[in-house]
Amino acid sequence: MTTFDPQLLAQLYHRLGQLLLDGRASTIRQLTGQLPELVEGLSETDPEALAAAHYHVLGREVPPYASLFCEVDRRIGGQTTEHYQRLYRAAGFTLDPRQEPADHLGQILHFLGFCLEQERPERQEAARQLLHGEGLAWLPVFAFAVARQQIPFMDRVVGLVTELIQAHQTLLSPPARRASLPWPDPAVPGPEAGLAQLAAYLTTPVRCGCYLSLADLQQIGRQVGLPVGVGPRVQVLETLLHTAALHGRARALLEALLALVEAWRQYLATCADKVGVWRERLEATRRLLQAAWETLD
Repeated sequence: MTTFDPQLLAQLYHRLGQLLLDGRASTIRQLTGQLPELVEGLSETDPEALAAAHYHVLGREVPPYASLFCEVDRRIGGQTTEHYQRLYRAAGFTLDPRQEPADHLGQILHFLGFCLEQERPERQEAARQLLHGEGLAWLPVFAFAVARQQIPFMDRVVGLVTELIQAHQTLLSPPARRASLPWPDPAVPGPEAGLAQLAAYLTTPVRCGCYLSLADLQQIGRQVGLPVGVGPRVQVLETLLHTAALHGRARALLEALLALVEAWRQYLATCADKVGVWRERLEATRRLLQAAWETLD
């Protein structure tokens, strides 16, 4: 993208926001017609297949809610959601209560588009707070979690979202005072922690510094030769940890988890300083897994 025209950015925000909120084939058909770069050169362009990919990634593997990445209990409606609601109110942006909550990425894009539609001080200030504050520090983590699903269409959608936000950041200077989004204590498990505590830690992004999807866990299970159950991520990982311990595959499982952490470390090293807290927490996770691996000697 080479132009930073505010009205063009607003239009693109609204289109991508609609696409993130509505993954039906009819919506995808309409929006890929308006944004052909989303499917240009892809081997799969059928709207029905892309709708299935949309659901697989955003409906199952990596739901696009900030709270899932920023809350210790991964609960929507907590302080992260309230942070976005305050920004929206300050700018005069009203959400449709029948739609997704304020921390859904699609709603965030609609809000940023709204802020660009008119050069009003309250809108520009709210956009500054979001773009230059901590409200989008989770976005690079979400983007890599999506990229790891290896679904080209969704990777391209999220890549364009990231590009738009970076372009928008260049239009606005940082605010004089930034609204902070508190970082919860990661509460890294100690040596005495049980497998349930370890599973809860490793499936809470804001604590462990990365995102383990169901697809990640299934891949790890195949790598270490263990069956992977069904259910929420924390339940699947806890079962996998128990099974590995029972069948003498704990070392192999820890090595697979360490390899995944290394992939995340390499990715976060390429990101801007805004992910500094994520890097720190990921390093604590690496040390935790390495210490557990060493106790098996």
